Amino acid sequence: TQRIGVADSVIDVILDSAEDHTFALCRLGAITHSTNTDSRRIPLVGTHIPTPGVTDQFDFQLALPSSRDILIPGQYYLFAMNTDG
Repeated sequence: TQRIGVADSVIDVILDSAEDHTFALCRLGAITHSTNTDSRRIPLVGTHIPTPGVTDQFDFQLALPSSRDILIPGQYYLFAMNTDG
């Protein structure tokens, strides 16, 4: 669990594969409603950050949207997807 504040603009992620990945945040639904009108999927741009001398982990920086209209407060799952899904 990582808490992201208003001043944060990137998320650092470490993966065990150098494959191409796509990243997305998915907002968790509210348990008080039968229809979740607040669900959203936010695609993120990931940049691979090479670490000299390290071959078994791959660092990525994910740029967060700056608009609070897109990234509204709440809890999100972060998904990293490769070509296999």
